[in-house]
Amino acid sequence: MFNILSILFVILHVATIATSTAVDPLWDSRWIPNGNVLRSGGYSCQPYCSVLPDGTWSCVMTFIHAPVWIEGRPGEHMVSMRSKDHGKTFDKFVTIEPYSNTSTGQVSAYGSIAARKDGSRIFALWIQNVNNVSHVPGSKPSNSFRADMLGNFVWKYSDDQGLTWSNKHYTIPVPYNFIESINTFSKKNNGTGDVQIMWEVDHLKTMKDNTLIFAFTKIGTYAVAAPEEIFILASKNILTENNPDLVVWDMWPHGEHGIGAVYHPDDPNIVTEEPHVMPIQNDEVLYIVWRTNQGYMGHSQSQRGDFTKEFGKSSFAKYLPTWADKYENCSYLKHPRGPLSPKRQPNGLILMTYYNTAPLGAFATKMKVNDRNNMWLTVGHETNETVLWSQPELVLYERDRTRGHGYPDIITDLDGKIYITETYKSSPQSEAKTHEISMKMINLLYAQTTINTIVTTNVTAYLNVSKNTNFPGKRVPLPNFQKYDHDQYGFSVDMWLSTKTTATSTTTATNDISDDNTPIELVSAFDQHGMYIDKFKNGTVMLTMIDSNGKIITFGTGPTCSKRIRDAISNDDDNQHIHIGVIVDGGPQMIQFIVDGKLCDGGTDLIHWPNGHHLMDPSFGNIGGSAGSLVTNVNLIKGGHLYGRSLYVTEMIGNWRGGAKTYK
Repeated sequence: MFNILSILFVILHVATIATSTAVDPLWDSRWIPNGNVLRSGGYSCQPYCSVLPDGTWSCVMTFIHAPVWIEGRPGEHMVSMRSKDHGKTFDKFVTIEPYSNTSTGQVSAYGSIAARKDGSRIFALWIQNVNNVSHVPGSKPSNSFRADMLGNFVWKYSDDQGLTWSNKHYTIPVPYNFIESINTFSKKNNGTGDVQIMWEVDHLKTMKDNTLIFAFTKIGTYAVAAPEEIFILASKNILTENNPDLVVWDMWPHGEHGIGAVYHPDDPNIVTEEPHVMPIQNDEVLYIVWRTNQGYMGHSQSQRGDFTKEFGKSSFAKYLPTWADKYENCSYLKHPRGPLSPKRQPNGLILMTYYNTAPLGAFATKMKVNDRNNMWLTVGHETNETVLWSQPELVLYERDRTRGHGYPDIITDLDGKIYITETYKSSPQSEAKTHEISMKMINLLYAQTTINTIVTTNVTAYLNVSKNTNFPGKRVPLPNFQKYDHDQYGFSVDMWLSTKTTATSTTTATNDISDDNTPIELVSAFDQHGMYIDKFKNGTVMLTMIDSNGKIITFGTGPTCSKRIRDAISNDDDNQHIHIGVIVDGGPQMIQFIVDGKLCDGGTDLIHWPNGHHLMDPSFGNIGGSAGSLVTNVNLIKGGHLYGRSLYVTEMIGNWRGGAKTYK
């Protein structure tokens, strides 16, 4: 057995990018290349859709024809398209607004779509450089000047599902206030003072009284930089008024300021961007989430019943209650400067995509692992006061970890199936795809707050010796990560770890938490290669895998989860046992830890632990074959399972809650 201290004890969050011959995970619907192509080539962003009563998806998207793939370039414009087969294919793109391939004058971008309930009229809106602004104050005009966040919000309507659009667009008036007085084009900065910098990535929401709303960002520094503030635009009659000239809009909140940066309003270094608004509390409160550059997702909400007044103080979005609440700042949703997407579902819950990581590198640069590489899904639950979020599940991923995907829409079809549209928008061309999401995973997420069922399928060994009559002395099957033979390929281990010192007539097992960090073996299936799990006296539980070529991967529970284990062992916790889950997912080639029902996310050290999962070396291979028989430290492990597949996070939470009565 390798002594783990002889291994270079460095926890790598960014996997080495290596040439790999691994079989593609064709069984895995989460693998982004398995999606249906909406568009390949050029530039595309925000493929947003409304599902009409006849099942047609009527969609809009920002688009530039190939070979241009960089956003903000000449030729950027809004298009519409339809699908009648649940996103498998789309008809020909329809240009919504005239554009130029040589200038960014009149460029239109970053739109969204809504429809009347009967589908008789649909609406598209976007930002447009209506005044052909071509330079910042003090510089010379340029045809390639980025102008896709300048000008006015405008909208058009279609009465034939998006095949044709109204001849003219209609302007949404946006009142000027503090941001315009200090933005790059303000008189203070030698500008004209009449240019607004703003954009929206929100999905249009319809309130119960047919008010249409969306959130947007006002920008202080061209092109996309702080200080920034969030506002909401609302129309009480656009969905019911047939005469577009009579449509009226209001901006919330009223006054000089909108929603500012978390803890630091109007700080020139903290971004407050890409908000999404959700009506909650029977439409009496507006809940808003957005991206920041602080490592967490921003959050605020309106005063009850009056959206024109100042919104509540900005803070960070939080998970549903877990043990992590007793540790400072350990219950926030980690998120980089990237898009998120919440959508209300027919059952009243909210599905939201996000990235479940703090930033991994400089914004909008090439990284070995892009912080938009893995997309996660969480469920929002309304409380009496706000919205709190479930532990997440990985919903989409790329094995090419330099690729980042985003600007998704969550589409709920008429039959209840869930789809996600998303785009990759970088060199050498953009790709927009549609993905059908596993309803097994969706239903598990919906049930996460109450699930208490222990998974009994795909068990390859029990960690309780008395139950292990089928396995003693036999080698347990472990995967070859260069293969992907079935959905949820990989393996999982869950165990109930005693928090107290126990003894047998011949052996004493201690849970000492002294500074001597000698590992204590918990589980092993190892003979030249295989895996083993150790516990360290500082609370860390560590998985080590060694493949048939001698490559080693080591990863553990991270600071916060390790502290939870250490505190339980040091009698600061009344529990006699603590539940630890390890998921080794062969699709994204990812390791995850779950401790007492919480997915480990790395805690508050955003530099060294931006997230709590580990992306494996893509060339890592076979840990099965001649792996040894299962050995369990029965003095410390009182029960558990080895599974021949990767469990969902929610399944592991069910194991924890289901076993809690037995292992108090």
